Amino acid sequence: MSISSAFSIARSGLSTTEGRANLVAGNIANAQTEGYVRREAAQVTTNGQSGTVELRIARQVPSIFDFRYEDFAFEGYDPAPAIKAAVAV
Repeated sequence: MSISSAFSIARSGLSTTEGRANLVAGNIANAQTEGYVRREAAQVTTNGQSGTVELRIARQVPSIFDFRYEDFAFEGYDPAPAIKAAVAV
């Protein structure tokens, strides 16, 4: 691993930590605010090639309410394997 690669990984980690710290700070600051909804961050892994995950929208729609599930696709996303467990409903 080159030194520039190590710095890039470290910078990415620090950037992620900063973003999560800001998110937590906002949640704490607004905990007593009426109507405030707690925000959560989801960590996304990438395929390791481009290092980015892109959201593709398949078509133009006249209204935001006209979107369907099939209209969206993530490219470059490598999800974690499913956790199989019994679920009580």
